[in-house]
Amino acid sequence: MEQSKSVTKLKGKFPIAKAVLASQRASRARKRRYENLDYIVFLALFSYVILVRQATTPSNVETVVIVFVCSLFTEEIRQILEGTFKEWASSKWNLLDGLAAVSFFVGFALKLHQPTSGVGHLVYCFDAALWIMRLLSFFSISKRMGPIVVMIYRMAEDLMYFLVIVGVFLLAYGITQQAILYPNEPSSWSIVSRVFFRPYFQAHGELFMDAPDVSTYLVVNCKDLPNTLQS
Repeated sequence: MEQSKSVTKLKGKFPIAKAVLASQRASRARKRRYENLDYIVFLALFSYVILVRQATTPSNVETVVIVFVCSLFTEEIRQILEGTFKEWASSKWNLLDGLAAVSFFVGFALKLHQPTSGVGHLVYCFDAALWIMRLLSFFSISKRMGPIVVMIYRMAEDLMYFLVIVGVFLLAYGITQQAILYPNEPSSWSIVSRVFFRPYFQAHGELFMDAPDVSTYLVVNCKDLPNTLQS
């Protein structure tokens, strides 16, 4: 008799438990939507910073971006302190967040100095690509988009092995071609760019296009970029 009464009491509690669980799920969903909206605003502001001319000193928009990145970096530190670094590094998204945050601070430090502001802008551009790729984590929890993201990630792992094999053939062809066409070339960093980039362009059909001198391009543009940004 007492056991039947306890069972009826538990059955009476189930509707309340279901209501509590439904409320918690709705609360988590609203929190997730607000987090996604904040992240999209952050990406819009960061895109504005790298696309529009900025001074060496941080502007108001860039200051807001810095606050966003500091809050995201603080969250990553909290996750490491609550668990272990091994557990934190087991997630690919955590590694991407850590790399993006560190790259942002490196670019910000380089951008504060006039001689290296051009390099800082390039690091900013690379960092923006990492933050945009972070959007895939929002799709991974979707019933429809999640399996597609997982499938693309596993295909990318297999693609890396294929790219390594292709890189070996391109390197062999590039070194052989450079040595045959320019047997008396003086020692310079431009040889490295020609060895790698000429086979790359020729593989895409640009048979008569000479490879760009990347070393000269970076030196010239990094020197002129601060003046271009301020003009």
